[in-house]
Amino acid sequence: EVIRADRGVFVRYDSGTKSFDIIAARNINRESISDLGKFSSGILQQVITKKESCLYHDVMSDPNISQFESVQRQQIKSILGVPVFYKNEYGV
Repeated sequence: EVIRADRGVFVRYDSGTKSFDIIAARNINRESISDLGKFSSGILQQVITKKESCLYHDVMSDPNISQFESVQRQQIKSILGVPVFYKNEYGV
């Protein structure tokens, strides 16, 4: 509500399998989302790789981000990704 996001996700990153598991995901109507395909795994991976927060205001004009199929399919306009570290494990 505060940032008026259409959807949000908190995931756990498994470095062994290089995959993400949803911990919590909701849309603006507070409905649960169980399909990680609603989010860009490419962008999630970038946040994990950089190990720092990523803010993209105009995703479609950024050639490094607009290339992801999920960004185009979901018509994502802006993204805020924040890594969370706990005992050497990652979450986004």
